[in-house]
Amino acid sequence: MKLFRKEQSPNGRRRIYFCGIKVMSYRKKTTEIRSLNEFYETLEKSINQNTRFLLKVSNLDSKVFPKYKNINKDNTVVLIGTGPSLNQYKPIEHAVYVGVNRAIEYNKVKFDYFFIQDFLYPEYLSRLNEYVGNNCKKFYGLLNDPALNKVSTIPESESIEAKAERYYCNQNRQGMPVYDLSTEPFFNSGSVALVAMQFILWTNPKRIYLVGCDTNLSGHYNGQQNNLRVNNVLNGWNLIKDFTDVYYPKTEIISVNPVGLKKMFKDEYTND
Repeated sequence: MKLFRKEQSPNGRRRIYFCGIKVMSYRKKTTEIRSLNEFYETLEKSINQNTRFLLKVSNLDSKVFPKYKNINKDNTVVLIGTGPSLNQYKPIEHAVYVGVNRAIEYNKVKFDYFFIQDFLYPEYLSRLNEYVGNNCKKFYGLLNDPALNKVSTIPESESIEAKAERYYCNQNRQGMPVYDLSTEPFFNSGSVALVAMQFILWTNPKRIYLVGCDTNLSGHYNGQQNNLRVNNVLNGWNLIKDFTDVYYPKTEIISVNPVGLKKMFKDEYTND
């Protein structure tokens, strides 16, 4: 059944139905009604597109993520971002390491999981395809944004070469962090680190260290510049904080040498 249906009776009266329920009846197409019709047509198209997207997400994610649920229970997990503060980090032993993007060049730890979701820097992707680490599980994202997909979608051939899992990411910055990764697309507010963080929470560790998640415009740990949309990313981390307070209140979250995330979680500083 179509979500929206329009019909016209013999007397010229037009009716609009939503899910079989009549929501509007009118006799003449005025300019105002034409505008309203255009609105409903656009709304119907949007609903249908999002429904198809969510079906694709559920079909893929239900095969990928259930096996990782609670897999890191009682473990310590370290999320390695790519901010300059990463250079001050002293790796801890017996931790699970999760990396993103340029962290593939960071050779002081062996990654257990790795997330990347754009093809703008194929040189990093080539290294990641060949990366072994600690039997590293790789995750290559798919974005729900046609404009971005044209320039940054990671080709399926790269995913096959890397034996990577795929996942869908929702670019709606008004969204919320995801509770059930097996049915919903990842929330993303301008940083793959937010995606990795949702995955880490899904694995339910005892403790999470945030390293190199500087969330500012100071560049990367390797001296390269960044173009982070800081306000979007900070908003994302604030939503993550609210989410963890509700769903993972027993999980200890520690920012190591924090910059942009200062005072958001528990802060910990190391000596140079």
